[in-house]
Amino acid sequence: MRRFRKQMSDHIDNEANYFTGSLYRAAVMHLAEPALARPSSTPETAKLFPTGTAIRQSASVPINTFNTEKMEFTTEVNKATWKKEGRVLTRMGMYHPLEISHIRFPCDRLSEVLDFLEEVFRALSLRTIYHDAPLAASCESLEQLELRVSLWKDRKDSAEAVLEVQRVLGDSVLFCMYAKRILNAVRGEKLELAVSRHVPMPALRKAEYTLQYAMRETNISEDPVVSALEIAHNLICADRHDARILGLESLCIMTDPGKTGLETAERVARCVLLGEAASQTNHAVLAPIQERVLTLTVLGAWPGTSIREAGKRDAYLALVTVANGLRLLAPADLTNALNECVRLTGVELVEVLLAKVEEAAHHPHSAYFALEALEALCSLPAVRGHIQVPLVKHAQGVGSSSHAALASVSSRVLVALEA
Repeated sequence: MRRFRKQMSDHIDNEANYFTGSLYRAAVMHLAEPALARPSSTPETAKLFPTGTAIRQSASVPINTFNTEKMEFTTEVNKATWKKEGRVLTRMGMYHPLEISHIRFPCDRLSEVLDFLEEVFRALSLRTIYHDAPLAASCESLEQLELRVSLWKDRKDSAEAVLEVQRVLGDSVLFCMYAKRILNAVRGEKLELAVSRHVPMPALRKAEYTLQYAMRETNISEDPVVSALEIAHNLICADRHDARILGLESLCIMTDPGKTGLETAERVARCVLLGEAASQTNHAVLAPIQERVLTLTVLGAWPGTSIREAGKRDAYLALVTVANGLRLLAPADLTNALNECVRLTGVELVEVLLAKVEEAAHHPHSAYFALEALEALCSLPAVRGHIQVPLVKHAQGVGSSSHAALASVSSRVLVALEA
C-alpha cells in the first residue's frame, strides 16, 4: 500500500510539472516552448552508462594552469580520444532493442567511422566522454542535451557493425537534429553546420517587423511578456528544484532574440540584468529574478543557500541567461549591469567570466558562454583592457581540437580586443 501511494504521489508531481509548463506556454503564446525539467533518473537511463568502463574526456586537459606572471601557458594541451590500438567491438546483447536512430556498416570501416565521429563531435561542439569497452561516447550539447553513441558487432553477421544513437536527457527535437547529422556524417554525406548559435541581426529585425505587422490588429488585454515573467518568477522562487530549473530554462528562452524576438528579449534582459520592471505595477514582484540569476551566475548558489545546494545545471542556465542578456544591452546599460552585479553579490562579473574561460579545457560549454558575455562587454574600454589575450588564445586552442563553437567565439573576442 505504501509503495502504491508513493507511485501515485510521483505521478501527481509529474502531472503538476506538466500543467505548470502548459500554463507558461499559454501565457506567453508566441514564445518558444521550454524544455520541461522532468526527473531523468530511470533504470533505462542507468543502463546507458555502464559502470566500470574506461573513460576519457574529449576536452583537452592542460598539465599546468595559466601562469599569470609570464602571461602564458607553459605546457601543451593533449586531446584525448578513443585508444588507437586494440579497438574491439562488443557483440550486441541478445535482448538489446535497437533504437530507430542506427545504421550498419562493415567492420573493416571501424577506424574510419571513429575518426568521422571525432570530427562530427568537434563540429557539433559536443562535450564528449569516450568509452573503450564497449566502444561508445557520451555527449552533451550546448543546449544540455545528453546523448550516447554506441558501436556494436551485429549478432547475426560478424562482419557487420552497428552504430546506435540514443537520447539520454533533453529535448527530443534537438536530439533528432543531432542524431541525423551524426548518422549522415557516418554515411559519408557532407557535414554542413552553422557554428554560430545566433540569427543574424538583419534577419531578426525583418522577423520582428513581420511579427508586429501580423499582430497589429490583435487585441490582447494583458501583456504576454509580463505574464511570462511573473510565471518564471514564481518558478525560480519555488521550493522544488525541478520548478526552479523550469524557471531558468524559461528565462534562457525569453532572452534569446532568435526565439522570442528582439523586443521581448530586450525587455526580459533589462529585467534580469538591470532589475527594471516590465510594467509599472510589477517591479516589487519581479525583483527577486535579478538577484537569483546574478547570484547563481557569480557564486554558483541560490541566495541564502550554500553552493552544495545548487546543481551545476542551475548555474549553467543562469550563465546562459546572462550571456544572452548582455548581447542586447547598450554600452551604458552594460556598465549599469556590472554595477548591479557588484551591489547584489559583492563580486565583479568580469572576474567570474575570466575564471570560467580559464577552465575551458574542463568545462568548454561554460567557457563558451563566458566568452560570449565578454564579447558583449568588449565595447567597454575598461573591460577590454582587463581581458588577457593569452587566456583567450588558450580557449581558442581547446576549441580548435574539440569544440568548434568555442573556437569561433574565441576568434571573435580576439578581434574585438584588437579593435
